[in-house]
Amino acid sequence: MRKRSAIIAALILAMAWGAGMGLAANEPSPGDLKKVMGDNFQRVALILNNLISARYNSIPHDAELIVEHATFLMKSPPREIKTPEERSMFLTYATSLKTSASNLLVVTTELANRDKQRNTPGQLSVDYLRVAAASHYGIMVTNCVLCHNQFRRRQL
Repeated sequence: MRKRSAIIAALILAMAWGAGMGLAANEPSPGDLKKVMGDNFQRVALILNNLISARYNSIPHDAELIVEHATFLMKSPPREIKTPEERSMFLTYATSLKTSASNLLVVTTELANRDKQRNTPGQLSVDYLRVAAASHYGIMVTNCVLCHNQFRRRQL
């Protein structure tokens, strides 16, 4: 009976240890996070340029990649986050980034489709979707800044 209990206890410990190792293996490395952040920073600059010059065709692709990155961030908070409050704040920023990038994707897809149907070249384009796209972009960048200032600020 003792032998059986010892075997069961050893199996439980092995499973718990294996589960812990699995969690550690799924944690992003600092290099993974830096790559995602670097890619996002480059895309944000491209999106701004394309918004200003009303070239909407490539924005949905860039926004979609930011959505994917935000999803990754939601699943993989950095190791430095220790408290439940910090985790909640980080997840809020990542979720808001995902939402604003998703909205930007939808709006700019529609703008790209509308621009294909333009009948009068040179006519002033007054379209509230352009304002909505700029707003979603602003919210997206604001989340990046808030999160970066909260979690990556330099120690004084």
